[in-house]
Amino acid sequence: MRFSITAAATFVAYALAAPIAAPEAESSPADGVLAISLAHDAPLEASKIPNFAAGDNVISIEMINEVMSYYVNIELGGQKNKVHIDTGSQFLWVWNSQSQTCQSDQYKDQCATDGSYDPRKSSTSKDLGSTFHLQYGKGHADGEYYSDTAAVGAAKVNKLKFGVSPDYVNDGGFGTVFGIGPNPDNDSSFTKQLVNDGVTKRQVYGMSFGEPGDQSTSEITFGSINTGRFEGNLEKLPIKNDGHFTVKGSGKIGDTQFISNGDIILDSGTSITFLESQSYNSFIDVVRKSGIQLYPQGRGLNAFLCSDASKAPDTTFTFGNKEIKISLREFSIQASVISSQNSASVCLLGVALGDGSMNLFGDTFLRSVYSVYDLERSEVHIAQAKRGQSNNYKVVTGDVPSN
Repeated sequence: MRFSITAAATFVAYALAAPIAAPEAESSPADGVLAISLAHDAPLEASKIPNFAAGDNVISIEMINEVMSYYVNIELGGQKNKVHIDTGSQFLWVWNSQSQTCQSDQYKDQCATDGSYDPRKSSTSKDLGSTFHLQYGKGHADGEYYSDTAAVGAAKVNKLKFGVSPDYVNDGGFGTVFGIGPNPDNDSSFTKQLVNDGVTKRQVYGMSFGEPGDQSTSEITFGSINTGRFEGNLEKLPIKNDGHFTVKGSGKIGDTQFISNGDIILDSGTSITFLESQSYNSFIDVVRKSGIQLYPQGRGLNAFLCSDASKAPDTTFTFGNKEIKISLREFSIQASVISSQNSASVCLLGVALGDGSMNLFGDTFLRSVYSVYDLERSEVHIAQAKRGQSNNYKVVTGDVPSN
């Protein structure tokens, strides 16, 4: 859905680090599993690839983790683009190499490093003769639809429909989006095209999000799950038919309940966790009463001393029969990870007031869970994340395995 924290000049306004370039993919043997990294950018908003064997129908992609957003490298007609992977959007869009953005003095270098798309340089490119418009919480994207080959590491589809923008950067920032959310248009659905081309057997993917700044533990697996990234069993949850990964859940901090069987949107395109107004007020009241001094940073964000995090009780979310526990420290981002100029003793609270009507659970929540998205059966499966275990990939051909 692409809600992200925006840049400011100093830590008092919360300075942000420059985006980290996505590392190149490299191959190594791992039982026919393809792993590709998700990258993680500054709160605005490494690729390790074992050999890929199409017959095994497993694509494991380690996401590039750049503090508070996650990225992958995708090639369109052989042209590499670093794209923000987003469960809250439907399809991929990138900059046209001849766009106002890529031709400008301000962004031409970034287009050169992060990538863009020139239809003239691909013999398989096709102008589909239609346009797209995407409205985000902040900013928008507009342009034309094209189709071309698309490859993430060694996983390649022969024809993917995607957007190409000729415009100039607006309030949404430079970052382009790889939407992998519920999508009724099969032509622009990367997961559907993987199935159509025989790369995977099911429209399923699992996601594991690393800690801010950790470049080795963020991963997405297409057509499979990684049981080495969670503890216990996965809990199956139906999603609402609203175009998002919306599930029912409850939340309490200590003994104070702030969400009671409410709608919760799981959205990797959102940097932090936004609560509707009543839920936020109940949550933040407990934080304050625990003795933590909050320092407003603008845009609804709060900073506090990291050493105070243990004063607050843990937050427990309940989804079906599954409980997910998150400490306040885990719900926060250390300032020095965002920028080396910031003090390591200061943290940014990763929970903020949303638009007043929705609970939008972004990266500060998702890094505490392992989540599996089944687009064919309109289900999400979640469990408590666990790090430090050996990878154990399981191909999904029928029901999603619970463990």
